[in-house]
Amino acid sequence: NQTTLGENRAPPAMLHGLARTYFGLYVNFTPSEGPENLAKLVGSDAELLEAMLTGLRLTRNRDGVPDEDAILEQYLQGRRHYLCEPYLASLAEAERTGSLAPSWWTEAHIGQALATYFACAHGNYEPDWYKHLLSAHAQTFAAVQVRFATALIRGGTETANTNLWQLAFDPAHAQVARHATLPLLRAFPARASDAQLQTLEYFLLAALQHVDGEDFKRLITAKLSQQSMPPRQRGRWLAAGCALATPEFADAAREFVHAGRRQARTLHLASLFCPEERTVFPVERGGADLAALLVRLVGRFADPDGFSDGYVTRDMEASLLVSHCIRNLAGDPQPEATSELADLLQDPLLSRWRHALAREGLNKAVERWPNGLSE
Repeated sequence: NQTTLGENRAPPAMLHGLARTYFGLYVNFTPSEGPENLAKLVGSDAELLEAMLTGLRLTRNRDGVPDEDAILEQYLQGRRHYLCEPYLASLAEAERTGSLAPSWWTEAHIGQALATYFACAHGNYEPDWYKHLLSAHAQTFAAVQVRFATALIRGGTETANTNLWQLAFDPAHAQVARHATLPLLRAFPARASDAQLQTLEYFLLAALQHVDGEDFKRLITAKLSQQSMPPRQRGRWLAAGCALATPEFADAAREFVHAGRRQARTLHLASLFCPEERTVFPVERGGADLAALLVRLVGRFADPDGFSDGYVTRDMEASLLVSHCIRNLAGDPQPEATSELADLLQDPLLSRWRHALAREGLNKAVERWPNGLSE
């Protein structure tokens, strides 16, 4: 009843139901929508609506709300406490009413809030308090995210709610990525499942953008020393090493490709540089050496016409990568790029790409001619 809600004594199950209604489907949710969503339940009963909002507002200070440890433990067991969504609604209401002071954010509160957020299917909802923690408490934020995500990865549990892709693709998460990425990569298992490879790519791409190159090189070397690592995973670590423009990783990548099922292994290497990934780590950042290496390794098996009718395939993405690298070499004014392009044109194992290489080489020559071909 209204008194129970207003005195913070409502049953957790009741608050859970109210919070689910408050958030709707989380899609493009803003706190101003919360009262509107609840009002659909009570019509014109303003007193009952206010009692519902009060019950949700008081949840963050209620006894029995699980802390960070309990939330993670329950999530790993496939459970979530009834008070998790009400807790998020409590924070949303505090934002809406302007009562969420920056001083309230102790380490315990940060851990509790982020763990609750990661445990709930929150859609694209990124509240203001979340953004505040990203910038003002990046190191603590990273520690919570690393702990939560590492436990899920090791347990083979779905990580979709933990916002890991943002470490690679969202500039707002860059400060957190500087603290979180290497610990996440160190904890990543040597024999991950196929479903976890995308998560590994997020971490590798984040590291290429946000962490010290020497630290990353040492970690890659240590990871590659793990003999139990399967090719699908080793190829991605090698690709990251090659992106650092380190000769020993390029040599190791060549050995890797030639040591087994070559076409499959080149696709593992190419995966880190496919179109979506190139938006955050362009191949040109690795210079002419990286572009030429990818053409040599991937181009031997990729078909210039490797497009299937109506489907996006890994072979198609490999073909697009080779084309992109060739154009990148052609557009690079450095002498090393010109030399690499000429060498690739003479490689008999790239015969299928000879037309593309010759065309781009000619375009490069025309562009370098003092007045084009007009004289």
